[in-house]
Amino acid sequence: MFVVLIISFYSIQMKGQIKVFLEEVKVNGVSINNCSAINFGASNTVSLAFKLRITKSNTNIVQPTSKLSLYILRNGSSTPKFIDGLIVGNSAFGLTGENWSGNFGATLQASDIDATGSIFYGVYEIETNNTRETCTYPLTKTTPTFTLSPTSTSVACGDTSPRSFSVNATNIPPGASLSYVWSYSGWSGTATNTNTITLAPFPGTGLPSNVTVQPILNNVNQAILSCSVNRAPFVSVSEISGPKGICSGSGNYSISNTAGQTVTWSLSNTAIGTLSNPSNTGVTVAFSGNGAQTLTATITNACGQIATVPFVINDGAPTFTSNAQIIGASSLCSGATTFTLSNLENGQTVVWSLSNTSIATLSNVSNTQATLNFISNGSQTLTAVITNSCGQTRTVSKTFWMGKPLGLPSGLAGPSTVQSGAIASYSVNSALPRGATSFEWWLPFPYDTVAVFDYFGQNWQKIEGISSAGSSINVFTGYAGTSGLIQVMGANECGCGGARTISVTHDSGGGGAIARMPNPNDSNDYVVYPNPTSDWITIELKDEKSKTNKSTRLKGELFDFTGQVKAIVDVKETKAKVNVQGLQKGMYILKIYSIDKVETHQIAVE
Repeated sequence: MFVVLIISFYSIQMKGQIKVFLEEVKVNGVSINNCSAINFGASNTVSLAFKLRITKSNTNIVQPTSKLSLYILRNGSSTPKFIDGLIVGNSAFGLTGENWSGNFGATLQASDIDATGSIFYGVYEIETNNTRETCTYPLTKTTPTFTLSPTSTSVACGDTSPRSFSVNATNIPPGASLSYVWSYSGWSGTATNTNTITLAPFPGTGLPSNVTVQPILNNVNQAILSCSVNRAPFVSVSEISGPKGICSGSGNYSISNTAGQTVTWSLSNTAIGTLSNPSNTGVTVAFSGNGAQTLTATITNACGQIATVPFVINDGAPTFTSNAQIIGASSLCSGATTFTLSNLENGQTVVWSLSNTSIATLSNVSNTQATLNFISNGSQTLTAVITNSCGQTRTVSKTFWMGKPLGLPSGLAGPSTVQSGAIASYSVNSALPRGATSFEWWLPFPYDTVAVFDYFGQNWQKIEGISSAGSSINVFTGYAGTSGLIQVMGANECGCGGARTISVTHDSGGGGAIARMPNPNDSNDYVVYPNPTSDWITIELKDEKSKTNKSTRLKGELFDFTGQVKAIVDVKETKAKVNVQGLQKGMYILKIYSIDKVETHQIAVE
C-alpha cells in the first residue's frame, strides 16, 4: 500500500511539471499570434512553419520512447488525424534535462477540416495514459468574399470616356496582406495593385476586352473576378427635316448628326414616290401618286452598327387633320379681346371671320391670333378656316356671348298688394333670357340683402346668395310700408338685362304670410313643447276654458330663417303635432293663424 502511494505521488508530480508548447506559427510565411486561428481562405492547403518546445524539471525522467505528435481534430466526435511526430526521449533535453525545442513545418489540407470547429494541436505522450497537450489553433475555411463593380459595362462606338472599376472585399482577417492584379487589354490606364482602377477604351472601332482582377490574400491567389464588356446599342440622335406632305412635284429632305456615318435612304411605297440625289446628309423625294408612306434613313456607324430613322410623308392630297383650337374668353363685356389659335403647323394659313359683324369687328389678324372689338350685345361665333399646303381646309369655331343678356324673363307671378311684416313669394318661368347665366331680383327701394331675415326690419329684404339668383324668391316686406317695383332680370358677368316688373303696394288685406305677431302685447293662446326638440313638437291650447268651439280648425306654418316654408300645421280643435326629424339643426319660426290674430313661436331643432 505504501509503495502504491509513492508511485501515484510521483506521477502527479511529473504530470504537473512537464509542459508542451506549439508556438511562433507562420501561415504561408505570415506570422500569427500564438494559439490564434489559422485561416485557409480560398486555398486548398496552408503551409505552416512553427516551433515545438517542451520544458520539465531535471528530476522528471521521461521514457526513451516518449513521442511528440501533431493532430487535426475535425470536430468533437471525430478521431484526431495524425499529421506528423517525432521521438523526444530524456536524452533530448541536454545536459540540464529541462528544455527541448525545434523548428518544424507542415502542410495542412482544407479537406481535413470543417468550416468551423476544427483545431490543430500537439500531444506529448510520455508513457501510456500519461500525455501533455499544446494549446489549440482553431482552423477555419471562412472564405473571404470579393466582388467587382461593375460586373458589366457597355462601350459605345468611338467612346473613349474613362470609367472606374473597384473591388469590395469582406471577411478579411485583421493584419492580412492583400493586393490585386488587374488585366485590361484594349484599355488605357495606370497599373495598380489596389482595389480600384480607372480605365479608358483605346480610340478606334475595336471593342476592349473584359476587365479582370485577381485578389491575393496572404500570398494566396483568390478567384478571378471579371467585368464583361459589351458594345452599347447604337441609338441615333439624327432627325429628318422636310415637308410632311408633297401635294405635287418633289420635296427635299435633310438629316442631322450623321458625321462619320453612312446613310442609306428608302421609301415604303415606291409606287407613289421615287428617290433621287441620295447622300449622307439628305435626299429628294418625287411625287408620283396619292397616299401615305415612310421615308427611312438607315444609318451605319463606324463599328458596323445600324439604326433607322423614319419620317412619314403624305404624297398627293392627304386627309387633313388638325389639333388646332381657338383659345380666349368665353364672354366679352366691352372693349377688345385677343383670341389665339393653338397647334397650328408649319405651312398652314388661317382666315378669321365673325358670324355677326354688326355687334363686333376684327383687327390685328394673323395666322395665330385675332382681336375682337365689342360693339353691342348678342351671340357671336369666331371662326378660323385653316388651309394646308395642299389647299385643303379645316374649320375651327368658338361661340360666346357678348355684353349683357337680351330679352326679359317671362311669367312673373306674385302678389301686387302685400301686408307689412309679411313673407311674400315671387317667381318667373325657369327659362333664362338669351345670354343670361342666372336671374337677379330687385325689390322696392330701399331694400336690404341679408343672410337671415330681420323680422323687425323696416325695409324690404331678400336673402343673399343663390337663393336670390333663381327663378323664384321669398322676400320680407318690412314695416315701412314702402311701395314700388318687384323687378327680375337676366344676369351674366357683364351685368343685368331688361327687367320684368310687378308694382307692389302695402295693404292690410294684401298677400304674404305675416312674419311675426302684429299684437305683441297680447299673450299667446298656444304652448309649444318640447323646445328645443329633435323629432316632434306638440302644439296645445293653454286654457281649456277658451274652447268655445271644439269644431274650430286652425292653420299654421313652420318657416326657416330664409322665409322658406318647411311644414304646414293643421290644428284640430286644441292640439297638433309637427314632425321635424328631417330638418337641419337651427332656429325656425312657427306661425299659428287664428281668426283675429297670428301667434309666433321660435323653435330650436337639435
